[in-house]
Amino acid sequence: MRLLSGSLGMAILLLTTACGIGPGRTEAPTVHMLEWSGAGHNAAEGLGVTIRVNPPAAYPGYQSARMAYRQERHTLRYFAYNRWADAPARLVGAALTEALSGTGLFQDVVPPGSRIDAAYRLDTDLVRLEQRFDADGSEIHLGIRYRLVGQASRRSLGSLQHDITVPSATDDPRGGVIAANRAMRESFEDLFDVLPNWIDASR
Repeated sequence: MRLLSGSLGMAILLLTTACGIGPGRTEAPTVHMLEWSGAGHNAAEGLGVTIRVNPPAAYPGYQSARMAYRQERHTLRYFAYNRWADAPARLVGAALTEALSGTGLFQDVVPPGSRIDAAYRLDTDLVRLEQRFDADGSEIHLGIRYRLVGQASRRSLGSLQHDITVPSATDDPRGGVIAANRAMRESFEDLFDVLPNWIDASR
């Protein structure tokens, strides 16, 4: 009986926040951000090199500003009245640039789209970013892959892939946004731990 009640409540929630059922509903969608809010990951000693953050690529289904959610396998849906401020891959790129700049590891961090030369290039693939709902609640799933490339050698110096799950405190888009930002921060901090090793090994 509890499971049935929870499932019914979830269905009502998704009808109101995702499908937007109701004649005459014209309010603007709520716009959400992916932003770096880390307390800092300052290195004891910088690496003395420059790095370029390549514009992140996104897998199909996650290439627009629409916020994705899933209730069953093989079916991806989007909230009607909530969206990202930009395509999530672009938000990840901006947040990653800011976060790398704050580490103190690099002489300069070149943002996506810039033509400034850099010794290293960081490629990022957004594999998935979605909120999954079931009878127990919801959680964010973030799939992301990083690859460090030496610009002179044109070869990969290291790669890292994450598939991170973070429970949502509330079963709505706002709860999913908070969980998504937590997942992104966790992924970035793991990346910052391995980047110096990849660069040191390439010298």
